[in-house]
Amino acid sequence: MGETGDGTDSIDSTGSTDSADRADSVDSTGDGGLAVALVVPGDPGTTSGGFRYDRRLVAGLREADASVRVFSVPWRRYPLGVVDTLGLATRVPAGLREADVVVVDELAHSGTAGLVRRLRRDGTPVVALVHHLRCAEGGRLAPVARRLERLFLRGCSAAVCVSPATERDVRPLVPPGFRTHVAQPPADQFAPDVTPADVARRAHESPLRVVALGSLVPRKGHETLLRALAGLDAATTASASAPASASASAPAPADGDRIDWRLAVVGPEPDPEHAAAVRALAADLGVADRVAFRGRLPGDDLAEVLRESHVLALPSTYEGFGMAYLEGMGFGLPAVASAAGGADAVVTDGVDGVLVEPGDVAAVRDALATLATDRDRLASMGRAALDRFDAHPEWTDTVAGIRAFLAGVVESEGVTDGG
Repeated sequence: MGETGDGTDSIDSTGSTDSADRADSVDSTGDGGLAVALVVPGDPGTTSGGFRYDRRLVAGLREADASVRVFSVPWRRYPLGVVDTLGLATRVPAGLREADVVVVDELAHSGTAGLVRRLRRDGTPVVALVHHLRCAEGGRLAPVARRLERLFLRGCSAAVCVSPATERDVRPLVPPGFRTHVAQPPADQFAPDVTPADVARRAHESPLRVVALGSLVPRKGHETLLRALAGLDAATTASASAPASASASAPAPADGDRIDWRLAVVGPEPDPEHAAAVRALAADLGVADRVAFRGRLPGDDLAEVLRESHVLALPSTYEGFGMAYLEGMGFGLPAVASAAGGADAVVTDGVDGVLVEPGDVAAVRDALATLATDRDRLASMGRAALDRFDAHPEWTDTVAGIRAFLAGVVESEGVTDGG
């Protein structure tokens, strides 16, 4: 992110630019017939799932004979990005104007609606890349987000959505006939070497090892998970004989051995105040000694945590897709996942995971209790998770579909402009 001489935040190219643009550059260009510019908020190297998708898209498009330049715009606490709207719309870098098509990560919607309209007015097609809508998260800012996202999306030519659920959320905000394309995220960050035999052997180890993989932010539901795990202290191995499904509750606790568990919380902590609150909750619940806050981990270390875990639990308030669930499945981890949003494109309830409603502590507790006390079920769901991972579409095919969609948007807008 750069600044102009007067201190105003500017759109920053992450590739080589002309003298009018900042050149805070990382790997930026490729060769090919389709010239694509990608606009992302903040640091494109951020490790969350959405930014990984963006980086993989850049690499995939370059491999598919397209040239790609990446630009960053300021990323502020929501919805303060609106302060950048006028500046971004009046100082459009040459790299955006020269592209055949501009793809804007919808996470940047609050500050880029004016930029989108300026580009469209100048004849450049703009495609939104929608991981999930901010308004779908709910909360007090949801009405504001809905207005801002409608304004942004209605200025775009089309949208690429990462899941069918995200596409369904987009539809009410765009005009009839608005073009969309669903392109699910890649699942190849790792090359897991976990076999069904490994899953079966691991399933009978104790304690139950749970991993929560995702940014430590309110939407991810870490508080719900901690309360559910604390609730296991009231459960026993003589209870929780019900199916591992959010639709069925475990029986009341009975006398017996208590369930032993450990939790690894893995992911960046972009909101220090919230991270401190989650740590304080663990202490208040009396479970801090069983919770390890690992932060952001290098790939090899993260793979080792996943390989050693039994279940991936992230009961988010909303997930546009839930890439973390799928990555866990590559290691044979059933998912305790959000029923809100697009996780059902990954998780089949009761087969390779459990879908729970946001904030439902009892459902999360019951699912974990069942997996902790019925290790044969844990093994069966772990094997099903491996099968689901193996069935995920190849990323090269997904990128080919995105490239064809972008080319189609360019062609149709050219025809429209020429008509």
